[in-house]
Amino acid sequence: MNVNDLNNLAAAHRARGEAAEAERLYLEALATKEKALGPDHPDLAVTFHHLAALFADLGRSAEARSIYRHALDIFVRTLGPAHPHSQACRAGYAGLHKN
Repeated sequence: MNVNDLNNLAAAHRARGEAAEAERLYLEALATKEKALGPDHPDLAVTFHHLAALFADLGRSAEARSIYRHALDIFVRTLGPAHPHSQACRAGYAGLHKN
């Protein structure tokens, strides 16, 4: 299974409320992406962003906050602050602070 399939499958599990399986798949995707792409690739940040959103949904705010910051840092450094990925991640992070 490729990493895009892992991300899609994780998203499907998240949508069905199967958080533990979604988390497992996101973590597997992260490990695979980091090994293949390195620690600063925007594709890695996409998966971090999705994992942070999952944690936010679960009320795991401290973990979500840390992961959002990490994803946002990668997006801003690699794509710039105005890129849609950077903006979406910033919005998710800001939404976490409203709760």
